[in-house]
Amino acid sequence: MIDRLRGHLTMGQRLLAQPQTGYNRRYSMGVKGSLTKIYAADSELIQEFNSVAAAASVGSDPKVGLQRIMLFVERVLNSLTNDVTASVRDLDKAITAGGLRRMFVGHGRDSIWSRVVTHLKEDLGLEDVEAFESASRTSQHIVDILSGLLDTCDAAVVVLTADDITADGGGRARQNVIHEIGLFQGRLGFNRVVLLQQTGTEEFSNIAGLQTVRFSKRVEEAFYDLDRAVLKLQQQ
Repeated sequence: MIDRLRGHLTMGQRLLAQPQTGYNRRYSMGVKGSLTKIYAADSELIQEFNSVAAAASVGSDPKVGLQRIMLFVERVLNSLTNDVTASVRDLDKAITAGGLRRMFVGHGRDSIWSRVVTHLKEDLGLEDVEAFESASRTSQHIVDILSGLLDTCDAAVVVLTADDITADGGGRARQNVIHEIGLFQGRLGFNRVVLLQQTGTEEFSNIAGLQTVRFSKRVEEAFYDLDRAVLKLQQQ
C-alpha cells in the first residue's frame, strides 16, 4: 500500500508537467480508492481527504488543487512509513531480546484452529494472538494482509488439517497453509514456527526436522507439546 501511495505521487508529478482534462477528479478518485483500503470510509482521515479533494475541484487553478491533494498523500505516506518502521524496529528488538510478543495462528478450513487460539489466550495467557479472522479485512489485498502479519508477529503456530483430497484419495493441507509456513519460517526462522499436523495429512517433502507436533482427531492432544514449544519461545 505504501508503494501504491508513492505511485500516486509519481503520477501527480507527471500530471503537473503535462496536465490533462479532468485530471484532478480522476486523480482524487484513485487516491481515495487507495486510502479506503487502509482507513474506514467514515474515518476522520477520509473525511478530511474529501474536504481537500472538494476544495481542489472548485479552485481556479487546477494545478494548485492537485498539489494540495499530493501534499495530503505525502503526509499520509510519511505517517504510514514511520508506523511500519517502528513496527519492524519493535519486532527486531523482540526477536533479539527473546520473548514472545505476538503470535500468528495459520489454518485451513477445519474450525479446530479456534480451539488453538482459545488455548493460547485463556490457558497460556498470551494476550496478542492473531489469525485472519481476528479483525475485519474487507477490501484488503491478501499481499497487504500477509505483509502486515509478517511485520508484527514474532512467532507462529500453523495447523495442518486434511482439507484437500489428493489424486490417490489421501488428504493434504490447503496450499495457502503451506505458503504461510514458508513465509513465516523465512521471516522469523524455523525455530519460531510450530506446526500442528493432523494424522492423515500428507507431509510436504522438507517437513522432516521441523518443529512439528502431531495429533489425531482432537487438536487438544497436541497441547502438551505446544505448551512446551511456547514456553521455550518465551524463554529464548
